[in-house]
Amino acid sequence: MNFFNKVSILCSLFILSICPYVSLQACGIINPCKAQIDDEGNIFMVWQENVNNHSVVHAKQKFVNGDWSASVKISDDEFSAHNPIVKTDGKGNAVALWMGFSENCSGSALFGCTIFFGENWSSPQLISRKNANIMCESYDVKITNGEKAVVIWNAEEQDENVNCFITMYVTEAELGKSWPTPVKVN
Repeated sequence: MNFFNKVSILCSLFILSICPYVSLQACGIINPCKAQIDDEGNIFMVWQENVNNHSVVHAKQKFVNGDWSASVKISDDEFSAHNPIVKTDGKGNAVALWMGFSENCSGSALFGCTIFFGENWSSPQLISRKNANIMCESYDVKITNGEKAVVIWNAEEQDENVNCFITMYVTEAELGKSWPTPVKVN
């Protein structure tokens, strides 16, 4: 069984464990969970749920030789959270990212939080600027060997003539530290 089959099975089992007899939609799960398993066997999962017509991101983890953690909400309530992803460094540390939409639909922003081996998830942090028009599922994170996280994403922007174009951004920070101002790549 390959890695992706294992992750798919874990996500399916987890979802069934929280909603065994009803449909996923009835449970409020809009997006399937995303999971990462590192080389040591630490497992991290994130998923999006609809709570009172507001989408939030939850996370759960299982550290090596430990039990599954309780489910925790890792997004805040200012933005409706969508399309979460999670990546690990292979040492039991992970970064979760998601796109947040303002309630008045004036734009989207990229958010993230960090977890260190054996600890709890950090508070959510704004990574892009607010109302940055992040493109759906156009972001990723890589954790380097030096315990820095590098985040890239695309945003749809307009010039003074209202011409639309795509801009790529990048930022990097030490795990658990504040995210510096993003840099335009193109």
